[in-house]
Amino acid sequence: ANAATPEFNTTFSAAAAESVDTALRAWHRAVARVALTTNDLAAFNTRLAELHAAAATLVPMLQHASSTLHTEARDDVETHRIVFLVLAVLALLCVVVVFAMVFRPMLAELTHEEEGTKLMLKMIPEDVRQSVPAIAEYLRRGVILQDTKVQSINDAMADMSTLPTIAIDFQGIILRFSRAAEETFQYSRDEVVGKNIKMLMPA
Repeated sequence: ANAATPEFNTTFSAAAAESVDTALRAWHRAVARVALTTNDLAAFNTRLAELHAAAATLVPMLQHASSTLHTEARDDVETHRIVFLVLAVLALLCVVVVFAMVFRPMLAELTHEEEGTKLMLKMIPEDVRQSVPAIAEYLRRGVILQDTKVQSINDAMADMSTLPTIAIDFQGIILRFSRAAEETFQYSRDEVVGKNIKMLMPA
C-alpha cells in the first residue's frame, strides 16, 4: 500500500504546528495535487495516502478548535449576561436611592403642607366655609375648584412645558398628567388620571 512521503509528512506537521488555518491551506494544496496526478496511478495513490494522513491530523485539530470556539463564545455570553445583570441592579439601586432621597421627602412635605392648609381652613367659621364652594370642596376632596377657562390655560401651559408636570390631590390621586410626564413615565394620560401616584413609583 502506498504511504505518504516523509517530505509531505514533515511539511504538513510543520503547518499543523503553526495553526489550524495553515494546516487547512496545506490540505487544500494536497487536494490540488491529487487532481494533477489522475493519469499516474502510483502518484495518485501516494497523494491519496497523503490526504489520509493529513486528515488524521487535521480532524482532531478542527474538533479542538470548534470546542475552544464554543467554550469562548459561551464564556463571552456569560460575561455579557453578568455585566447586564450588574448594570440592571445598579440602575434599580439608583431608582431606589432617588425615590428615598427625593420623592419620599417631597411627598412627606406635601402631606405636611396639605394637613397644615386643611387645619387653617377649618379654623374659618362654618358659615363662611359653606358660602365659599372652593373651600368646602377642598376640605371634602382636597381639590381646589377652578374656572373652566383657567383650568384649560393651566392644562395648555403644562403640555407646552418640557418638564413633566403632575397634579395630585391630598390623597395622592393624579388629577393632571402632562405630555412630558407621559414621555418620562411611559404612561398615557388616560391610564393614570384618577389613579394613585404610587403607580409611578417603584415598589
